Amino acid sequence: FQLPPVVKEEEWSYLKKHYSTSFFFDALVLRNNPPVYIELQTVYRQVDDFFINLLNHFRDHCVTSEDINLLNTRYDPGFQLKENPGYIFLTTHNWKADKINREALEALPAAVVSFEAEIEGEFGESQYPVEFRLDLKEGAQVMFIKNDPSGEQQFFNGKIGTITSLEEDRIEVGFPDGTPSAVVTRYIWENKKFALSGETNEIIETVTGTFSHYPLKLAWAITVHKSQGLTFEKAVIDVAGAFAPGQIYVALSRLVTLEGLVLSSRVPQNGPEQDQSLESYVSSKNAQPGIDETLEKETQRYVRESAIDAFSFGPMLNKVQYYCESYIKDEKRSVKQLYKTWAYQLKADLAPVKETSDRFIGQVRRILSSGSEDYLAQLSERIMAARKYFGEQLTGFSQRVFDHIAVVKGHAKSKTYQNELKTLEQVFFRQLQLINKVDALVQSVRQNRELSSESEILSEFNKERDRAIRLAHSKVTVKGPKPDTAGSRNQKFRAEAKTNTKEVTFKLFSEGKSLDEIAAERGFARSTIEGHLIIYVADGKIPVRKLVSEEKIALVEKAAAELETSNIGAIKDHLGDAVSWSELRFVQAHKISQI
Repeated sequence: FQLPPVVKEEEWSYLKKHYSTSFFFDALVLRNNPPVYIELQTVYRQVDDFFINLLNHFRDHCVTSEDINLLNTRYDPGFQLKENPGYIFLTTHNWKADKINREALEALPAAVVSFEAEIEGEFGESQYPVEFRLDLKEGAQVMFIKNDPSGEQQFFNGKIGTITSLEEDRIEVGFPDGTPSAVVTRYIWENKKFALSGETNEIIETVTGTFSHYPLKLAWAITVHKSQGLTFEKAVIDVAGAFAPGQIYVALSRLVTLEGLVLSSRVPQNGPEQDQSLESYVSSKNAQPGIDETLEKETQRYVRESAIDAFSFGPMLNKVQYYCESYIKDEKRSVKQLYKTWAYQLKADLAPVKETSDRFIGQVRRILSSGSEDYLAQLSERIMAARKYFGEQLTGFSQRVFDHIAVVKGHAKSKTYQNELKTLEQVFFRQLQLINKVDALVQSVRQNRELSSESEILSEFNKERDRAIRLAHSKVTVKGPKPDTAGSRNQKFRAEAKTNTKEVTFKLFSEGKSLDEIAAERGFARSTIEGHLIIYVADGKIPVRKLVSEEKIALVEKAAAELETSNIGAIKDHLGDAVSWSELRFVQAHKISQI
């Protein structure tokens, strides 16, 4: 078991009025919705059965005097960390670990180099992942507190090394296991806030502050609490002051072998008592129904709820109705009002599709309640057919909106209306996403295989949508509900002129002129010239490598793969100043050209 939760006395004085213990299983939501108890029993850290059995005695609170005597053979009161590099000292209290680290650092002959955190926005002191100021010397033993963000796996959370080179803006760490040394760069922690969008029912994430620092801490000594989840080949352990149940077990179980253990104090015959509430919870696993039976029941319930959500078009129709009610201005005052009839016709055409979806939900309910052994085969067949039918219907509605956007683009002062239409199209897009996801879910359950990630499920679907968006953006028209007046002819002329100016930029670029030269010659900002050329990159007429270096293309593609997203905002946040917005947009346009 891991250590019990750490709760301050003043916090517990309030919480105890509502919770019987501070353990997670006494949270009211879990009391009211008991989770399935699944215990992972395969041990990977240790391979020696003798050592594993000894650890299990501590874990299960059945330690014998023979166990204690065996452990105490590892007691070595004269052991010196400075004479034995690669060992880490595990102790029970922060002040002990701090004292050992401070004394060990002071004993090194090199000069101290200090590094301070860089904080932007909101990031409270209690949230600091490491000390604000990090004092280091060459020869200092340190531990990484994050995995290597580069993906090269030079280090991982908990890996111990020694400072081999230290400058004001450069830290190099060597490792006793012979792996290549690592040059450490600053890591950025984000302070995030989350809110539920009432419009989309999705969780909106907002970064309110950042904390930038080197992901290192002095590591001659750390507390048992901080060692949870870490693995050590060699460690000195001081458990004489163990005060929490499980502390001795957690400390000992960090080690791979018994041979890597050194005790600075003897293991007491009687450690802290195990919490009875924890033992009671563990025993509850024997009282629950079979996992296979529960899995079958809950799988069917989840499939039913997912299918009903995917084919319930009522909420979608309500959103379209709400959108129609936003047409409230006088026609003479708003471009949008010219198309009120279009919006209401869209809603009218959606109503019979909703009625068909209601009937299909009835079919789903009947199949799932039939008790048939081949219900999954029946359900799969019906959902595949429904996906095809409703997919065509919803794609048709999306296309109508895209076509309408192309028409509206010809009107002056229509940007707000275009954005509203894009939001409207998202209503159909999200419903189609749900249908694609439930189809993949039923297939995976039927074939008894792991469900693919959402990005894999929706990959082809999103490509089709990207084609539609690209086509909508490439259309330039001003044909609206009114006759071809002089005003509309002028709008058409302006739209054509806008297209021609991009062609001029393309011609100059094709002649070998740089972006800055074109901008100077044409009297435009560089960003405007970049905007002209993005269209030709998307069409495949300009190779992206003429505008973005191979190195930066690889950087963007790697970030997109790691983040599992093509959203350039997320990629920019991840890469920071390593790439510019225009470079990101050029790479994104290149991706579109490959569709």
